[in-house]
Amino acid sequence: MSKNGVLDTTPTNEAEKPKGKVEVKSDALKTQYGYKHIVGEVVNNTDRDASFIKVTATYYDKDGKVTGTDSTYAGDFNTPLAPTLTAPFDVGSLDTSLVVDHYKLDVTWN
Repeated sequence: MSKNGVLDTTPTNEAEKPKGKVEVKSDALKTQYGYKHIVGEVVNNTDRDASFIKVTATYYDKDGKVTGTDSTYAGDFNTPLAPTLTAPFDVGSLDTSLVVDHYKLDVTWN
């Protein structure tokens, strides 16, 4: 169905929406040359290929205050991730003064 000449590809019922989600399988905070970065893997727990898998890190200090955010794309940007497969990611900050007590990772995909 089109709206104003633009094809609408939004799923119209629950059967068309992918089941499951792309999730972080493993992660670890590393410091290298004074720069903090988080390395890990995402896993495609959906029933379809996942593309443009973006991992966003939000960093917090010991009081729970946000001290920064960074993002990256997991795996090969040009190749969709098939169901059940994993892809690596490495998200880091170029700010050597970044304070990180803990962090949260969010994953989005198409």
